[in-house]
Amino acid sequence: APYKVERSVEVPVYRPLVPDEFKGEDWLSALIKIAYPEFVSVPVEGRVHVKVAEVRDGSAAGAAGRPPVIRSVRTEKVRDLDALARATLERRIGALKLRSTMRATVKQITLMKQKADHAKDREKRSLGERILRSLLERTATILTAETEQADTRSWITLPREIRLARVTVPPGTYEVTVRSGGEVLAETVRVRPGRAVFRPARVLGTPHPVRCDAD
Repeated sequence: APYKVERSVEVPVYRPLVPDEFKGEDWLSALIKIAYPEFVSVPVEGRVHVKVAEVRDGSAAGAAGRPPVIRSVRTEKVRDLDALARATLERRIGALKLRSTMRATVKQITLMKQKADHAKDREKRSLGERILRSLLERTATILTAETEQADTRSWITLPREIRLARVTVPPGTYEVTVRSGGEVLAETVRVRPGRAVFRPARVLGTPHPVRCDAD
């Protein structure tokens, strides 16, 4: 499934949250960082797509000792979870960006209030204390921006897509093979009269950048 990464952009301070005492301050023209998530699709190799499901007669053996193919069915895509995840995030992205803007603004206002309080008794401090205070304020400004991070949690154990092959056969014993470049699943299945049998096959292709070591 796709995974989230952080994107960021600088925007003006969210003025409705600014107290009246700071309305005329120069720092209101400064930009603040907002962070938001964005989905990135996992690269898929062509051989990974499961396109064919083969059904062989389990009661007969071919010349090579393997049952001959009696049905070959192409799979159909029934759910694209990559597209679904992107559509879900797209509906929420506006609210996520607004909340990030409001959080960053509140942090900036809090920082400015602290600086204003410290400036009131600036003359009472020694030169060393003023230098140390200046360094601390600069560090706090940097940390205020860096602590605004996007929520990049996502359900990466889900598959990218779900495909289905439906095969109708008389009752009996069969060998089912799902092919995706090579054989993915080969299993003997017994079909009873009037009953449906389901067999899942999960195909793992390109290593997931978040879950796996790409090397």
